[in-house]
Order: sequence, then structure tokens, then C-alpha cells
Amino acid sequence: MKFVVAILRPEQLHSVKEELMHAQIEQFTVTNALGTVPRAEQRMYRGVAQRVSLKQRIRVELAVRDADLEIALEALRRGAVEHGGHGKVFVTELVDVMTLWNGERGSRAL
Repeated sequence: MKFVVAILRPEQLHSVKEELMHAQIEQFTVTNALGTVPRAEQRMYRGVAQRVSLKQRIRVELAVRDADLEIALEALRRGAVEHGGHGKVFVTELVDVMTLWNGERGSRAL
């Protein structure tokens, strides 16, 4: 099993969600995040210059079986490319999963 984390721009969320659903990956979590930018921008806020070095990002997390990893990665890529293709995807090994209400473990819990 693998744990996949994608860090995307907010405008990419809709198309990424649609691509994941189309790939029959229907269980994932989306949270707001802040991410650094390569070059900080100077912006004026109420007459005071501020240096903006963090931008709004979206974090999409999903756990997949090993056999479904490439399908999930391709769905994330296709969805992100529709809006510039910016972002990163991190894949780590998932040691165990447990469903709380019935105690199922491993890939059956996914």
C-alpha cells in the first residue's frame, strides 16, 4: 500500500477531483495549506509594503493499493496539467491501515 500526498494550486482542485473520480479513486482528503514560493513578492497592504513568501495551496491525500498507484498518479497528473501542471506529488510506503468501526486491516480497509 502507498500513501500519496499532492500539493497543488487551488484552481487545480476541481479537475484533479474529477480525474480521480473518473479513475474510480473516490476516497481522498483535501486540506488547505500554505507553501513557499521561489521568489517572494512585494505587496502593499493598507499602505505598508509586505513581503509575501507563502501562497495558498491544496493538499490532497490518498491511500492506494500498490496495483492502483500508477492509475492514481496519472489521474493527479492529468488533472493538474489542465491548469498549468504546477505542484508536487509525494509517495511513501503505507505500513498498515485499520477501519475503526469493523477492525478490518491492510488493503481490505482501503
